[in-house]
Order: sequence, then C-alpha cells, then structure tokens
Amino acid sequence: MSAAQPLLETRGLHLSIGGKQICRDLNFSVQQGERWGVLGVNGVGKTSLLLALAGLKTAQAGSVHMQGKALSEFTGRQLAQLCGVMFQDSDDAFPASVLETALIGRHPHLRAWEWESAADEAIARAALQAVGLAELTQRTTNTLSGGERRRLALATLLAQDPPLMLLDEPVNHLDLHHQIDALELLTQQVTQHGKTSVMVLHDVNLAARYCDALLLLFGDGEVLQGAVREVLTLENLSRLYGHPVRSVETPEGVLYYPEIRKT
Repeated sequence: MSAAQPLLETRGLHLSIGGKQICRDLNFSVQQGERWGVLGVNGVGKTSLLLALAGLKTAQAGSVHMQGKALSEFTGRQLAQLCGVMFQDSDDAFPASVLETALIGRHPHLRAWEWESAADEAIARAALQAVGLAELTQRTTNTLSGGERRRLALATLLAQDPPLMLLDEPVNHLDLHHQIDALELLTQQVTQHGKTSVMVLHDVNLAARYCDALLLLFGDGEVLQGAVREVLTLENLSRLYGHPVRSVETPEGVLYYPEIRKT
C-alpha cells in the first residue's frame, strides 16, 4: 500500500434502510493513522453506515475499498485481519469466560480447527490488562455489568489487532473515568501502534477531543466531512441535532452544550 493509498475508501456509496437514505454518492476516504468520528441524531443511520464500511451491510450502489481493493475481493478471514468491529451491544446467548471471549479476537489469525497458542493467550491477557479486566478472566460474561462488557468488547478488538478499528459507541455504558481511559487507549493504538479508527459517538466534546476529522450525517442522504476544526461549528451542530448549540472557551479548549429552553 503506497503512502497515498487510503486504508479505507467509499466510492459513490448510496446506502438506505427501509426507504430512508443514509448517504448518497458518498466519497469518503480514511488514511492510516487518522481518527474519524461519526455524528448524527438517533436513527439517522450511523450504525448502518459503519456496518457497510465493514462489509456487513450491502449498499444500494457504489463500493467500499480497503487498501485499494473492493471488499468483495477479500475472504472473510482476510477482511477480519484488516478490519475489526466493536458492535454497539454485546450478546450473551452463549456465555463464556472473559478470557475465552477475548480470545475470539485471535480467531482471524488461526487456521481452520487450529487452537489458540500460548502467544494468542498472552495477547488476549494483555488486552484484558489494558482495559482493567485482568482479574476477571474466569468470570462468565453474563455476570458482568454493562460497562465491564463494553471494556471486554474493546479488549476483544485489541486482541484481534486489526489495522482499522470500526467502533460503534465505544464508550456506551461507561462511566466518566472509563470513558476517558477507553478513548485514551484507542488514541494510543493510533499514535503509537499505527492503527486507524472510525468511531460512532454521541458526545460532541469527546469527538472534538479524540477525533482528527468528522463525518456528520444530517439525514436524507446529506453528509458533511472534514477536519474537526472545519466542520465543528455552532451552525453545523445546531442543524445536525435540530437544537441550538452554544460553546464556551475553557483552558482545555472549546466546550459545546445545548441551549436550555426557557419555560
């Protein structure tokens, strides 16, 4: 992959769900080492777009490319080695231990019927250590809190070790402390380990702090994309959320907040 070749790229992507347009003719590219955020109101299609980028949802037109190749040119195993997804919710239909769940992240790197090696287990344990779950390896997933499950999902993604991380509300269910820990950890993956992230977020201030660029979904197929400093304006945010947004300068930077309606 040349330096100019995007890690992820959409070409004329048209995506709609149930007759509702999410994007139309979307040309979107992500370079290695970038941190993208996806913002929009509930139900606008952020999750569906993320799934389309991962090859898990079919678009009506256009294509998604990774390292210059259409997703259809990859096998499922090859794609899982390049791209990992942290889904919005965890499913405990078949509860397993915390360690066994983290080891699922190693499956794309194994041959058919191959068991996890000691090296795979070490990688999974290191990922659990990174998210603060090292002491819970033998707990079953159905005994974890919502926040612990989110941290386990992140550990599983870290164990997978893909160049591209697609994350759907990665700080959902996390308290303030663990939100910052998780986002700092993801930033470290990008800045120190050469990863790339695309995150669906709801908190504008976290997006401003932990993303380099943003993709705004307005509905009816309209999108806006660009560097945080260019697209994160009060006018754009007020239109995006259908509610007046205000800002205040602080020593840590600009903070955004919704205008309080007077009664």
